[in-house]
Amino acid sequence: ASARSRHEHVAAVLRQRITRQEYQIGDSLPAESALCAEFDVSRGPVRQALATLKNEGLIRVSRGAERAVRVGAGLLSERRGSADR
Repeated sequence: ASARSRHEHVAAVLRQRITRQEYQIGDSLPAESALCAEFDVSRGPVRQALATLKNEGLIRVSRGAERAVRVGAGLLSERRGSADR
């Protein structure tokens, strides 16, 4: 088993889906309840993962707690490059 925490795993999978463009810019992410079921975790790790992605600028949160993809794969790699400088 991985030493990575549950929320880090959820964030990593969602981040990978964004970079692979499985979720397009503007697409809504699955509901928290769907993510909980998919990853077999409680809402806490899902919310932490979503907060991480929001802080990274990958998703935005709008009224009604809808979460949508904010940047595409190209912008993601540019952001990572600038963060390394």
